[in-house]
Amino acid sequence: MDAIVEYLKALAEESRLRILMILEQAGELSVADIGHVLQIPQPKVSRHLSRLRLAGWVKERRWKGWSLYRVSLAPGDIHREYLIGLCQKLEADKTVASDLQRLMSLRRSGSGGAGAGEERFE
Repeated sequence: MDAIVEYLKALAEESRLRILMILEQAGELSVADIGHVLQIPQPKVSRHLSRLRLAGWVKERRWKGWSLYRVSLAPGDIHREYLIGLCQKLEADKTVASDLQRLMSLRRSGSGGAGAGEERFE
């Protein structure tokens, strides 16, 4: 029971929801890219990612000195389905819409972070 409570508590903060939203859309991003998209300082992004990682929402991998993050849930996982539903509801939010626009801009600029164009990890 405690693990499930912690799992859900990790979602109880706006920045963490926004991080999950853009990771769900992008697949994998560096801390710098997440900070750029959300317009929050990297130390704050790192703290939120740590909480999400400890709760089991995201995974981290190291690549050429960069920490890259992605949603850790497999397709079909009930929590992944919950996250997708949550993302669909949040798309109408002005803040989230702005985040997604900055993410698309980041992708178009080709500076999609360390590991852009690299194979995804499982």
